[in-house]
Amino acid sequence: MSRAFRSTDPAERRAGAPRIGAWAVGAAATLVGVLLHASGALDRLDAAGYDALMRAGCAVEADPRIVVVGIDDATLERVGRWPWPRRTLAGLIDALAAHGATQIVLDLTFTAPQELRVEPPTVVDPHSANDLARLEVTGAIIPDDLELAAAMRRAGNVIIGVRAEGEGLTSQETPEDVARQTIVAGAAEALVDDFSLTRQDLERVTGWREGTPFPVAEAKKLAARRLSEAFLNREPQGGLSEFLASAPGLSAAPVNSADADELRRAFDRETAKRSLLARWPAAHASVLGVVPRLDELAPPIPVLADAARDAGGVVVHPQGTDPVLRSIPLTAVSKDRLVAALSLQAAARICGFDLAQARIERGSLVLPRRGHVAPGEAYDPLQIPLVSGGEALIPWAAAERSGAPHRWENTFRQLPAASVLRWVNRREALEANEVRRQWMLSRVVEAAARSTPEVFAAYAARVRERNALRRKRRLADSRDERERLDGRITALSAEMSDVEARALEWLDMIRASCREQDNGAETPPECAEVAAYEAHFTSEGARAFEDMQARIREEIAVIESELRPVLAGGICLVGLVGSGVGDFVPTPVDERCPGVVAHAHALNALLTGQLLIPLSPVAQSVLLVMAGVLATIAGARLRSGASIVCAGLIAAACAIVAWLMLRWNLTVFSWAPACATAGAAWVSVLAYRQATEERARRAMTRVLGQYTSPAVAAGIAAQAREGAFEPARRNVTCFFSDLADSTRIGEQLGPDAARRWLQPYLATVSDVLIAEQALVNKFVGDGVFAFFNAPLLPCPDAPVRACRAALTCLQRMRAVRSDLPAWRLRIGIATGDAAVGDFGTERKKDYTSIGDPVNVAARLERANKALGTHVLVDAATHRDAGSAFRFRCVGLLAVEGRSAPVEAFELLDEASASQADLGAVEALAEALLAFQRRDWDVAERTLIALAEAAPTDGVVAFYRARIARFRSQPPPQDWRGEVAVGGA
Repeated sequence: MSRAFRSTDPAERRAGAPRIGAWAVGAAATLVGVLLHASGALDRLDAAGYDALMRAGCAVEADPRIVVVGIDDATLERVGRWPWPRRTLAGLIDALAAHGATQIVLDLTFTAPQELRVEPPTVVDPHSANDLARLEVTGAIIPDDLELAAAMRRAGNVIIGVRAEGEGLTSQETPEDVARQTIVAGAAEALVDDFSLTRQDLERVTGWREGTPFPVAEAKKLAARRLSEAFLNREPQGGLSEFLASAPGLSAAPVNSADADELRRAFDRETAKRSLLARWPAAHASVLGVVPRLDELAPPIPVLADAARDAGGVVVHPQGTDPVLRSIPLTAVSKDRLVAALSLQAAARICGFDLAQARIERGSLVLPRRGHVAPGEAYDPLQIPLVSGGEALIPWAAAERSGAPHRWENTFRQLPAASVLRWVNRREALEANEVRRQWMLSRVVEAAARSTPEVFAAYAARVRERNALRRKRRLADSRDERERLDGRITALSAEMSDVEARALEWLDMIRASCREQDNGAETPPECAEVAAYEAHFTSEGARAFEDMQARIREEIAVIESELRPVLAGGICLVGLVGSGVGDFVPTPVDERCPGVVAHAHALNALLTGQLLIPLSPVAQSVLLVMAGVLATIAGARLRSGASIVCAGLIAAACAIVAWLMLRWNLTVFSWAPACATAGAAWVSVLAYRQATEERARRAMTRVLGQYTSPAVAAGIAAQAREGAFEPARRNVTCFFSDLADSTRIGEQLGPDAARRWLQPYLATVSDVLIAEQALVNKFVGDGVFAFFNAPLLPCPDAPVRACRAALTCLQRMRAVRSDLPAWRLRIGIATGDAAVGDFGTERKKDYTSIGDPVNVAARLERANKALGTHVLVDAATHRDAGSAFRFRCVGLLAVEGRSAPVEAFELLDEASASQADLGAVEALAEALLAFQRRDWDVAERTLIALAEAAPTDGVVAFYRARIARFRSQPPPQDWRGEVAVGGA
């Protein structure tokens, strides 16, 4: 290359030498990345990286005790729309407790009482084993709340939810929300002074703009809360009547007015909240100011709050505007009392954590354990690492079945609530059938004792007492109380059995009398009265009834055998998972996860101790600096290609390190900000180099591109060393390609069509050669010349690459579909020493190869026409690439301009997938040896046999023609076995 294309500055020829400026730029970019991460500016990027990390690497083991009892769509379709009667939930709790659940966690809130319902008596077909109706002699008032409370007391292990609102627990508010709250607060202040103010009064006081409805309900609710708080602060033991009497402006209002109802609700809510707060421990001083502070609690109604073992917060909604749930507030503070999340409250009950001693130390929530400690022993407290806002990261449990997708349905054991309620319904059906039979029997007793009213009066009193005991049984607080009531019910039934037996004897007598009417006897008047009952008290009716009850008992036994293995010793979390009622939130591993399942994941972490540990800010900054420094080194010292690869490896290393840290010890490393810091440093350094160090090289590449191929120009410029472009001796593999009949086809097609015909061929061959690291030197018409193992692109396996490229070209061209004539490629390959470098004048140069292998490859390409082959290679190529491919010898070819003949081989296919007939290859080799010995007969017999097997074999046909010619015109005495082919 001329001196015009060389840099005169030695520093610019040292392309890998770092510059002080590049180092400074990289360091500055790294520092900016660290500061941005520390300030929270990269939180969105960090969150996206965290989500990807959770999907890829967080798969903690699920505690087998956890069971999610979901109120799903199928359950709602079977039981009814939500909310259910609380008697149904009471039955659900009884069923869970009866089957051995050690802890029942209700991710449900009960902030308002349920209205009393009246259950009317129901007449059903007693032969229907599937009837689920409850039957009473008379309609009964159903106190759902009391029944649910009784079920909770009987279970003794129920934790219910408390909804809360406060700092850090709600989404970010818009300016419109703030303005609305300000107006509501002003209206509430006015209502505290006079609760009877009307909408018009409040609009006038607050200056509310016209055209928009005034939020009277919100203001009344807030004012009622403030009034109830102030009253109970003054008079902690005060009652509802005193509170209503003290409300300003309410003295003239009726007791059942809307304002009075609002005040009653506020008073009940405040009373329940204070009762609940009294049960919770005082918050440790280290907790205050760190965890969220609750502005308002929505406690369960008092009867349920008192019946539950404990209560916990149910808030799992993420902070701010990002909807993805990544962490959960395990603790909060309300009135300086510690409010534990539902999952933490359950874990405390199961594991014995002492929430009264909970504290925060060095960024972790420390939970000591209860219990008597033996001398020399200690219960290690659980330490839960916290992130901003006093929340704990949720480690997401792996799918229960290996290979299952990571969806909420596949993590913990899932049990539809309908499966549990089947047991409740079957037991109720069993009881309902007994009740109805007893009801019918009581009607028989009434008819039989008509002449002795005092007997029926005593019997009816016992029936009423038994029914009352049954209703009371639903409200029993303990299993012992239920057993006591069951004993009394059984005793009453025994006391009534004599009267019932006499009534059945009377029924048999009436039945016999009624049958005698067919003989002309007078029909007793009781026949019509007992007709509706007598069928049920025959021997057939009794058997049918017992069979029906036995079938129901069998169903109950089957259901119990299914439920007990799942529920025995289980920790049951009950919550809504139905598509229309579930509290769904997006998580890093699932787009829609019910809140109860999120609580299950948090509880699983607390029970198993598998807690995510966020990397400390110092360690995080150190890793960010390391990533930035490595990226700076890659950008400053390496050339563009290697630098890109290195930058990609740094980013991959950050992700891999984060994955390994998560898998090994559940440590969370913010790998995405580290990648961003490394990328910023690398881009900054490259930009600096492009502006300075690379300027001369770009100029060189631009100039070289004007007189040689872009690949060669880029390679020469990238080498940028003295003598890299001077002609030098080099062992190369030359590759010539041409199209058969291209001249004739081009003439027939015309210029435009010929160009469209040639373009796919030239593009395909070029792409294949470049992919195999060949230098595509030139195009001559339809001919392509390339060579391998140039100094700029060294490849020691050049013969293998050349042969592979030839086969790939043939394969791809066969796959191309076109309405133009097909392409028939002819390729010649030769290996040997040649001169490689810049050849030409100062005005026009070409980086090419000159020498014997170039000539041989060109002649072999032309020889394909005579031999009917596609790819011919010389002996050197065959020797160096022979083990990787299948060849067959096609003889010695006389090459123009070369004194010695060329031993040529046809490339058949790759050895690993060869379809070649090795017998035919060996037979052809034997025929050629006989041909070269002038043994025409032996050679011809072998060739004839080969021709019969492969009539289209061009090599066989070529040598048969040569034998026929040599029989009539024998070759000269010094003939060495070579043959001349057209153009070779």
